[in-house]
Amino acid sequence: MKILHILWSGEIGGAQKAVYQLIKEQIRATELNIQPAVIFGKAEGLYYEKIKETGCEVIDANLKKEGNIYKLLKTINLMKPFDIHHFHSAELLFGFASLFCNVKRVYSHRGGIYEYPLKQLLRYKFFGLLLKHYFDKLSGNTIHACKSAAMLFKIPENMWEIIYNGLDFQLFIPSKPIQEVRTQLSLANSKFIIATAAQIRKWKRIDLLLNACLLIKDLDFILIIIGDGPEKVNLENLATKLGIINNVIFVGKQNNIADFLQLANVFVLPSLPLESFGNACVEAMAMGIPAIVMSDGGGLIEHIINGKNGFIVQNVEEMAGRLRQLYSEPSLGKIMGQNAREYVREKYTISRMLKNYYNLYNSIA
Repeated sequence: MKILHILWSGEIGGAQKAVYQLIKEQIRATELNIQPAVIFGKAEGLYYEKIKETGCEVIDANLKKEGNIYKLLKTINLMKPFDIHHFHSAELLFGFASLFCNVKRVYSHRGGIYEYPLKQLLRYKFFGLLLKHYFDKLSGNTIHACKSAAMLFKIPENMWEIIYNGLDFQLFIPSKPIQEVRTQLSLANSKFIIATAAQIRKWKRIDLLLNACLLIKDLDFILIIIGDGPEKVNLENLATKLGIINNVIFVGKQNNIADFLQLANVFVLPSLPLESFGNACVEAMAMGIPAIVMSDGGGLIEHIINGKNGFIVQNVEEMAGRLRQLYSEPSLGKIMGQNAREYVREKYTISRMLKNYYNLYNSIA
């Protein structure tokens, strides 16, 4: 079974990471007789390099500029030799090229609810027509993703199959001893550590976390923010304005976020409903860290059993209250962290994701 996975680029992102892990497992599971390949519109980025390292066939469609008829014809020829085209993003040129290939088509939605600008909305409208008439199976990586896709493409929710991301838990092993990282950050062992990790954009709402930290300023804590992005400078300015800059450490983008997550007593990701899955949250939970998310946090709330492996909060004040509670009751944090570890390591396995996609492919092959 020759599967062509379709992505725009290999830049850091949840879809790219999920596809990379799926491809690795498809190559490893030789008994399933799946031969994966991936085609990029723009062959660059971390996951482009990582996918190449797996030995998987990688195709560069070189669509960095607007498409034209020549590029369409070239892309058709690149996509023809496969049995199934598995789209992981709504790429119109790839979609039209696929129509000229005698294949089955699968689309996996990995986004939440968002108010798109008109040009992008029109692109999704046209892609939705392709999905309705020419695709054989539709899936989403959370319940929230399926609901969001149903709204975006005007396709009934019951047409979308839920296939959760699978995570390689062997990747969540720190490369540095915890004391070395503490020394690097000049942290005392007694500090209560709050962590978050994200591409720092407005919709991640890290500003809410900073405002919650202001309400617990009397406590002995440090907030570690892992990642980079266009909102980083604004967050630094906000932390200074709130008078908590000495409680906040920006460590930037990291190759192994587990090095810093191992310090954490709690992980907080206050994202908007645009968040479909939230890999960073699940990764932290897999390491035994309880998580706090917002009640309007999209797919993030699907990872939380409120009060057992984390907290779902309504506002900044409740977030601050839960942080204060975990600070005051370290034993509660340990119990919830263990529950978090067990929950996600059972629910989000690579083998389960592989099996679900294999069954999906077989249902249309």
